Amino acid sequence: MADLYLDSIEVCRRLAAACKAAGSQKAFAEKHGLSPAYVCDVLNARREPGESILNALNLVRVVRYRAKSITAARAKEESKQ
Repeated sequence: MADLYLDSIEVCRRLAAACKAAGSQKAFAEKHGLSPAYVCDVLNARREPGESILNALNLVRVVRYRAKSITAARAKEESKQ
């Protein structure tokens, strides 16, 4: 099975669904040992989800990088040589 990469919007959607399933943001936070304010901040895009929220959602952070353009990346590599 191929890896499924989620964007921050999808992570927030999953967090919102998990809060709804738990009954409230506060209930979700208490169940997972989190601050209700922290959960609210993540849902409102004031903070990034940290390991504690990602673990509660059974997710892991993956960082990926991409060159701005192939030409720019090649030029940069050539200038290093």
